[in-house]
Amino acid sequence: MYEVVKYGTQRLKLLARSLPRNRRQAIYTFADEAKKAAEDQFLIAWSISWSYPQFITRCTGTLSANCSVQDLTVKTANYVDATGKINTVSGSVSRRLRRLGSSRGINAARRVETMAKARLDEALAFSNTIPSSTIQCTR
Repeated sequence: MYEVVKYGTQRLKLLARSLPRNRRQAIYTFADEAKKAAEDQFLIAWSISWSYPQFITRCTGTLSANCSVQDLTVKTANYVDATGKINTVSGSVSRRLRRLGSSRGINAARRVETMAKARLDEALAFSNTIPSSTIQCTR
């Protein structure tokens, strides 16, 4: 999802070159802040996605005394929250592109919106594959 914001901010900076200096500087600042915010949330989502247990198998039978249950709902909620925040940042980048008024800005905004929706759907599909808890047993 971070690449969507990165693409959008690159388009913003490219299209801002033709603007007066004061407006151009404001857009550059906005683009840098948006990119940094998206990168921070991306790193959070990335670290959460790699912190899940590697092997998740369904066990049958009863729990023994040497088993522990790990709840994954909070971790999954944090992952969905981080991806949602990235989607919010991409939406603000898209709105800023549209406000430039040029056809190139509007086309870039459409592309950002399409890419962001696809990446958000992928992230939500991933989060739906994670079980709510895991059981770790030692023998």
